[in-house]
Order: sequence, then structure tokens, then C-alpha cells
Amino acid sequence: MKNLNKSVNEDNETNECYDLRGMMATVAQLAKEMNVSRGLIYKLLNEPGGPAFVKLGSKVLIDRREWARFLESKTVRREAIEETSAA
Repeated sequence: MKNLNKSVNEDNETNECYDLRGMMATVAQLAKEMNVSRGLIYKLLNEPGGPAFVKLGSKVLIDRREWARFLESKTVRREAIEETSAA
């Protein structure tokens, strides 16, 4: 993982620390980036098969990679649209 920082302490033990900046997004950030309401983001998070999220107190954080996978699973290909309209 590219967002992994390693350090060695005085006992020569390796400590791994993940840099989550830019990797996680809030509901408000995703809503703004996608130009949709926060309500829609919450609805999608609670959908069966929806993206995993972390809840810290009242803050909800979504891993951007998980969000991208979820959107990919919802992507409708042109062939599917044409099949639907032909029926």
C-alpha cells in the first residue's frame, strides 16, 4: 500500500502507520464531489451491497477505493441500455 509509513523504534521494532489523508472521505465531501445530496450518499451507504464505511462518533468516513468499487458495480454499460430499450 502506498500510504504506508514505516519507522523503527529504539528496540529495533518496525512500526507501521497508515496515512489516511486523501484516502477517506466524509459524506459531505462525496456529495459535493458528485454534485448530489448528502441524503443520497447516506441512502447508498445503507443499500444492500453498499460500500463499507467507518463511523467515528457522528462522523461517517468512506474509503475512496471502496466507493469507487461500489460505483463501478452500479455502472450501466451501453449494451445494457440498448437491450432494455429494445424490449
